Amino acid sequence: MNHKMKTIHFFRLILLFATLPMWIACGSDDNTVDPDKPNQDDPDPDNPIEVVDISAEDLVGHWQCITQKWIEAGEKTQSSYDITKDEYYIQFNDDMTGVLDSGEDQLMEIMGKQTFTWSVSKGIITFGKSETDKWYIKEFSDNKMTLYWVDGEYNITCEFKKDAGGSYKPILGPQIVHIDNYYLRGTKKDMDTSHDFTYDSQGRIKEWKTTSYSGSGYVDIQTFSYVGNFVIINENTKYSIGENGYLKIDNKGVVPQINGEKINKLTYNNDGYIATIEYGDEALRKGTINFQYEESGCSSTLKSFYNDETFQYIYNVEFPNNTSVNLVPLYTSGGYLGYSLTCFDIVGKRLPFLPREYTRKDHRNYTHKQFIFQKDKEGRITQIKEVTDLSPQVWDIYYEGYTDNPTDNPTEDVGKIADAIDLGLNVKWASWNIGASKPDDYGSLYAWGIPNVKPGYAEGDRPNNIKEISGTEYDIARSKWGGSWRLPTAADQAELVSKCKWELAKLNNIVGLKVTGPNGNSIFLPAGGYQNKVSIIDRGDTGYYWSGTRDQLGSKKLYPSYRFFTTLESQINWIWSPGNAPGGTYDLNYRIAMSIRPVCD
Repeated sequence: MNHKMKTIHFFRLILLFATLPMWIACGSDDNTVDPDKPNQDDPDPDNPIEVVDISAEDLVGHWQCITQKWIEAGEKTQSSYDITKDEYYIQFNDDMTGVLDSGEDQLMEIMGKQTFTWSVSKGIITFGKSETDKWYIKEFSDNKMTLYWVDGEYNITCEFKKDAGGSYKPILGPQIVHIDNYYLRGTKKDMDTSHDFTYDSQGRIKEWKTTSYSGSGYVDIQTFSYVGNFVIINENTKYSIGENGYLKIDNKGVVPQINGEKINKLTYNNDGYIATIEYGDEALRKGTINFQYEESGCSSTLKSFYNDETFQYIYNVEFPNNTSVNLVPLYTSGGYLGYSLTCFDIVGKRLPFLPREYTRKDHRNYTHKQFIFQKDKEGRITQIKEVTDLSPQVWDIYYEGYTDNPTDNPTEDVGKIADAIDLGLNVKWASWNIGASKPDDYGSLYAWGIPNVKPGYAEGDRPNNIKEISGTEYDIARSKWGGSWRLPTAADQAELVSKCKWELAKLNNIVGLKVTGPNGNSIFLPAGGYQNKVSIIDRGDTGYYWSGTRDQLGSKKLYPSYRFFTTLESQINWIWSPGNAPGGTYDLNYRIAMSIRPVCD
């Protein structure tokens, strides 16, 4: 069949799609196939077409055309489809609607992209009211199908493969339905943005609505649709997806950008995670991002040729139910001298993570950020709080069917009662902090002198005239763990400092102090930081540990005393406070929460 005839007949088909929106309903029980009678829907009842009877459920999905052959009466079979460059597909949806797209084939392009309604009965797909508005299912398996179309003297046989070019695997685990992002100024929430998500039947993001609370209350809505090996954003931006749902870099769809620069190459490791991104066209603007994955998260380094600067990023990555998540940076902001990286899952299933730490070294400054991840009993992240003294950013995260509000302080958890470690001193020291269950857990942070206090910054009545609360009714360790456990006195802490060897150490990537006693036994003290009214400070850098003693320590007032050590720049100093507190002498607020390492006699 010549090109003109092909064009005419496919133009007829597209008109049928456009003008016959009603599909022929499935037959009643009387429509049972009788193998002894010719199919009444056959173009030629004397020569019935053999078909495969399937259900509508079997047909739902995206079907990519891989071969297409034409036959005109009296002529040889001709092929008109080039799989290497054409993208002809049919999408059958579970709501009985469909999409037919011609892709880039010159002949098929006259058909464009059309939507239709459909039904299937007795091995025949009906998409209109005309006798020719039928696809005959000649062959069918789980991922392959052959359709046959007849119109007078002409017929077409098309072979399709299901989900050719990409597959979409919904992430297991809970779906995020709402995120509140705000600045916490003291106890006041200063709203910045909120995000709402809706999902399709396969668990992929269908709509992402962002509401900005600054100024006019601007609302931005992004819609996501998934057709074959493409994810389409807002009906016009099309990203190409390769095997296993990974981003695909080729001449189809839209090549993603980093900071306005074209991504030239992506590589993946054996686990399917992205390994390197090469981007940029100009010599001075080219760069490479390298990713490394560990059990606790992901780190990446960016080498940019602009001023020969190197940037470092560290992430806390969540893998729901141990499901692999493809991490694809799509864009950055701030330019090369103030570089930041924003990531999300391009397949649009859910937000897999938020940055935990961002550092930058360019011989001029050093920026350091950390985030606190709060989880519920099911392990879902319910709050992410930026660690900073002034107006930290906070993300409250809500899940489908999840109604509890995230709280600033975690729920009460005293952890497991520790073992008593004999270091060869006058008292035995606990093997971990209150609120922890193993030595490398930070445990909970508590205010001083309130026995039944929950973790975190707290207000309440305290003993004002008692110099020593260790072992008394005001002792938090005695209240939480019972038995002979108690807060260490200032003398107990002083003995630990003077008679033990202490050195910087890491236990399962947690930074802290290894303290070895005269008898060779040791304990590990993690650098858990402290918590003021706003957030946790210095976690991972400094450890603060309460004693039960109040003392003047060179000041005019009695203060609850504590010891702290710093791990910055390899310094190890067990220092009394408040007289030598970080940043100078200050009036220590009893409400501040610190770590507690109990002792027993």
